[in-house]
Amino acid sequence: MKTKFFKYHAAGADFLLADRCEIRDPLTVDLVAMLCDRHKGIGAGGMIVLEDASKDAPGAAFYARYYRPDGTEITLPGNAGWCVGLTARHRGIGGDALCFATSSGLREATVIAGDDHRGRVRLSMPDVTVWEFMTRSLIVDLGESHCVEFLKQFSPVEIEKRLGVIRRSEQFSVHGGIVPNFVDLLSDGTLQVQSYDRSAVLPAPVTAESTVACALAANLLCFPDRTTVHLQTVDDRFSVSFEKSAFGRYEKITAEGPAVRIFECEVDTENFQVSDSQFKKNN
Repeated sequence: MKTKFFKYHAAGADFLLADRCEIRDPLTVDLVAMLCDRHKGIGAGGMIVLEDASKDAPGAAFYARYYRPDGTEITLPGNAGWCVGLTARHRGIGGDALCFATSSGLREATVIAGDDHRGRVRLSMPDVTVWEFMTRSLIVDLGESHCVEFLKQFSPVEIEKRLGVIRRSEQFSVHGGIVPNFVDLLSDGTLQVQSYDRSAVLPAPVTAESTVACALAANLLCFPDRTTVHLQTVDDRFSVSFEKSAFGRYEKITAEGPAVRIFECEVDTENFQVSDSQFKKNN
């Protein structure tokens, strides 16, 4: 039996989406990994499965379960949340604003503007209470550690030098890796952002978590009175809003970013149930 899958991306991070009720086969680690495989499957950087919300999540339109491309389940990342908000709009679930459940709690997504292909989505993000200063950098804890460093223009030589410093830092070892984010403060107050992967080696798509880390760093170091920060990359625009309590806690954080539907397809998931070794054994 064929299962319908949708592929979306948010700022370059791509995901498969499917309804759990349409997947007849057991959703194993191997099946998810093969579906996400860019050579043997559909190909994606992760998979989102929409399920019925439990009775413990009143008001939630559904439960969004997230799998990494290796098939392991983790907390839904922000870019995936942007895609969830847009696909719900495309399916007529909850209108332009909805609440959905995740493994880390309820999230709210609002489609600010959109059509049948693309849209901008405002997503609620967890509160932030933990950060620390490192030489020339600020480290913000958003489930994984993000390092924010302000640079004047993005010189490849300077960035490579700073990445080396981050990789050799004590904090890098303590946190088991850090996501570096370099920020150039433009004349109009917008933050130009360039992000790298957790190994501090390769360029990576800017994530919702990266935009939050950069916005809070800007509030702490540059704009103490500003509660909305605008950010951009070469291809996309973002916006982060928040409230800051008297104790320095950042609350009611929202991250706004783009989401795009790439395509939809139907796949017979039984084709992914037999491994290469089993195939050779049976034939």
